[in-house]
Amino acid sequence: VLRGPQSAVYGANAIAGAINIVTREPTDEFAGRIIAEYAKGDDKRIQGSFSGPLIAGLLRFRVQVEGRDSDGLIDSASNGRDLDFAKEFRTRGQLSFTPGDRLSLTLLGEYNKTRSGATYQGKIADRADLDRFTGDDGPRRRLIGEEKRELYRFSLRGNYDFGAAELISVTAYSRSTQTTDSSLCYDGPDD
Repeated sequence: VLRGPQSAVYGANAIAGAINIVTREPTDEFAGRIIAEYAKGDDKRIQGSFSGPLIAGLLRFRVQVEGRDSDGLIDSASNGRDLDFAKEFRTRGQLSFTPGDRLSLTLLGEYNKTRSGATYQGKIADRADLDRFTGDDGPRRRLIGEEKRELYRFSLRGNYDFGAAELISVTAYSRSTQTTDSSLCYDGPDD
C-alpha cells in the first residue's frame, strides 16, 4: 500500500495512493492446488491453479481456472424464481520467458464470463403505497433481471536490466462487454 501521489509510477488515477497487488509468478517446479466449496443457495465453486516449467530454466507457465454456479439466496415473490443467481467462469494464464540474466518477457492472458441476476426490486412501488400495504403486494417479473459480462485481457511485459538502469515495456489489450436486461411491474405482468 503506497500512500500519497503515485502518478509518476502508476499513472494519473493514482493521485491519492496505490495498492499494488503482485500475483504469483510461474514456478521452476511443478505445483498445483484445487479448492472446492459448497454454500447456501446451492452455491458451488471450484478453483484450481497449476504452475511449472515447460523448458527448464527458460520457459515457465502458470494457469488459474475458477468456476461458480449458484441459485442465490433471493427468490421472486411472485413466481419463486431465483433473482440473484450467478454463473461465472474465469481463467488466467501466464508464460514467463527468461533467456538470460538480463532479459525477461512475460505474456499474460485472461478471460472472464459472468451471467448473474440483476436489478433486484423492492416489495412496493413507492413509499406512498405503505398506507395500503397488505403483504400480498409485490412486484412480478415476466423477465428475471440478468446481467452478462465478458472480459478479455492480454499483456506483454518486457524487462531488460542494463545494470545501472532497467528498461521496462508493457503492451496491453483489454475488451469488455456488458448487458443488463430486466422487466418489472407492480400491476399485471401482461399489461
